[in-house]
Formats: sequence, C-alpha cells, structure tokens
Amino acid sequence: MRVRADKKPSRKYDRNVLVAEESTKSWADTDSESSSSSSSSSDSEQEEVHCLMADQTSEDEVFDFSNVEFTRGDLVSALNDIVKEYRKLSHSFEEIKAENISLKIVHLNQVLMSLRILTV
Repeated sequence: MRVRADKKPSRKYDRNVLVAEESTKSWADTDSESSSSSSSSSDSEQEEVHCLMADQTSEDEVFDFSNVEFTRGDLVSALNDIVKEYRKLSHSFEEIKAENISLKIVHLNQVLMSLRILTV
C-alpha cells in the first residue's frame, strides 16, 4: 500500500484488505479438499478473522466467506443485492451531482448579475 507523505494510512482500508485476504485463503482451503490436513493453520486463520471482525466498527459489515453453510445461490443472491444497492446509490449520486451543478450555475448567475449592477 502506498502512503503519501501528507496522509496517514487508513486503518479501515487495511482491515478490508486483510479480511479479503483471509476470505481468499478460506476459499482456497475449501476448494483444495485438503482443509482437514491443515487444521492448525486453519485455526490460526480463523483467529485472525475473528480478531479482525472484533476490531470492526458497528457500521462495517463483514460477509464471512469461510462459513461452509453458504451456497453458491446465497453468494449470487448477496452479489445481486449489492448490484441493486450500487445502482440505487449511483442513481442518487447522479441526481445530487446534477442538482449541485444547477445550484452552482444559479449562484454564478447571481454573482454575474450583482457585478453588472455594480459596474453600471
């Protein structure tokens, strides 16, 4: 992770990266069918995930990919929900951005009108 001299690194970003890395490891263990032979390292990884999850703030939500109870359908459904939420937020963002531009134009017109009044 690059750190600019004028900014300190974001702990939230670090936590997200670590949780994602742990999730990837857990998926690799399940896919390889060798997770039973690596139970000690798996226990260690689980402790790290739980430690990271305990460090989360209340507004953060972590999807536990290591839980074998989740089916492909569950993951697809969760992804679809994320896409729907993204589209809704993206639409709201575009509306707010357009309103912001409109307000800036109105403000600039008011400034120009007041300058014209002052110069006359």
